Amino acid sequence: MRFSDLVESNKVVEGAWIDAGGLTTGCVLCGRKPEGESAVRLNNGGRVCKPCFEGLQYVYFPETYQRRHVDYTVAMEDRRLARLEFEDTHPCTATIRHLRKAKRAVGWLMAGSVVSCAGLGLLTMAATPFFWILGVLLAALFLGTWATLRRSHRSNEVKLTAEMTRWDQANPAPPVPELRQFHDPQAVLTEHDQRVLEVFDYWPGYPPFWAYVRSVVLASDGQRCQVTGCPSRTELHIHHMLPVSEAGSHRPDNLVTLCEFHHGLCPAPGHERVWGQITTRYFTMVRAHLRNGHPVKTHVRRLELATQEQLERIIQFHAMACKGCGHPSPRITVDYEENTVDVHCPKCSRLAEWDQKLLEENGPWLTTRLSPKTNVGRWHDNSAMMESRRPPVGRRRSEGRLSRPARLKAGWYPRRRRW
Repeated sequence: MRFSDLVESNKVVEGAWIDAGGLTTGCVLCGRKPEGESAVRLNNGGRVCKPCFEGLQYVYFPETYQRRHVDYTVAMEDRRLARLEFEDTHPCTATIRHLRKAKRAVGWLMAGSVVSCAGLGLLTMAATPFFWILGVLLAALFLGTWATLRRSHRSNEVKLTAEMTRWDQANPAPPVPELRQFHDPQAVLTEHDQRVLEVFDYWPGYPPFWAYVRSVVLASDGQRCQVTGCPSRTELHIHHMLPVSEAGSHRPDNLVTLCEFHHGLCPAPGHERVWGQITTRYFTMVRAHLRNGHPVKTHVRRLELATQEQLERIIQFHAMACKGCGHPSPRITVDYEENTVDVHCPKCSRLAEWDQKLLEENGPWLTTRLSPKTNVGRWHDNSAMMESRRPPVGRRRSEGRLSRPARLKAGWYPRRRRW
């Protein structure tokens, strides 16, 4: 396989493949400086020479577990070949093959004789029914022969199945070894494994074990967006807290689960122009862009605004209380005519009001007015970045802020039914 094919098959981002002429440091794995060979540049500035990069294609586990994996794979393959050989050389297998061919031949003979006799019978129908009687007799003869062959075929299959069961009991499959990935905290890593792990942690693009690392992060984050107040459990992304462009690693401690909406708000290189200028009360469109060298397709976010029931469930899930007096039962009201959200504390009479927007926006905004007590996420909402790039929901471009009656009169908020 060509080196360029290896680079492409491992999803190495463009620009990470460099010529040997531009190398100033040695390979992080073998230490030698390649001469006349290409290399791969890692996110932290390290280099991996071509031979070491090619050798990484066959690394699935740390050295200790890799040997177990290889031994188990070899043992399973040897057992499979031995089982196939036993099955192929067993007398019942040869008998089954001959009976299968005999059944096929009898079937064709029966069909041919019946068709021939039927044709001759039609031609001589007025003279004699001899050919009709002959066809019936031949069909009965061949059908009886075929049934006998079928019974013999089934009995041989039963014998072969019993023999194979006894063989499996006498030659059990090897036990599955305990295998651990590089990022497993209980894995035993050698010095060489540490260097290999560094390569995977700073892999230029998605690392080979990205599916496992992603599952670890999703499990630790409870399969939900880590922005407090955001209830999203679908379309979840894994975000690098320290961006890859700033030598951020692919370790689980540098990764956080975010929904598609909040991932698009992260102020990292490649995210600045995510939010387009097409924004209305009903949807926000994300334009196509590159994120760390990988394309993100154009998509449209939720076609519904946050409802009162949804916001009440968010308040209950996070046990939100009033920031001023600590009252645990603030009241929230959504005005579906003016598209506003009101939060009122019955104890200190504090009132906050803002525009009704997407659930991914209104949910985190509740945490700025109220104080969450449980299920607090480990990431911050960055909706202010989006607000600085688009007018608020319902506001027309190039127009000043009008009063709500004026906006309602101007038709900015259509009177619509409750969602």
